[in-house]
Amino acid sequence: MRIKHWQGYGTVEATKLVKRTRDGKTFITIKVKGNHEWGIHRDDRYDVSRWLLPKFCKEFKTGEKDYRDIEYFALCDGWEKDENGNRIDTCLYEIQFG
Repeated sequence: MRIKHWQGYGTVEATKLVKRTRDGKTFITIKVKGNHEWGIHRDDRYDVSRWLLPKFCKEFKTGEKDYRDIEYFALCDGWEKDENGNRIDTCLYEIQFG
């Protein structure tokens, strides 16, 4: 889905790759793709819990959970080529909360 960039302008593409829950803990992997002058790597748990998680986790959308519930947070930056051979930035967000 196209979402607004965390900086407040422009859009990027975000896709949920994995979401599973076990023993009261939820693990989610979100792939963000797009080029933006501020980049797509955002390593602030507060910002990610307000930017990405409400779009894929109802607990964050309703206010039941917030950034303090994030127990594990990892990012993996990369890039891929589009159909024209242009480079597009990617970032995988791996998040666990309980």
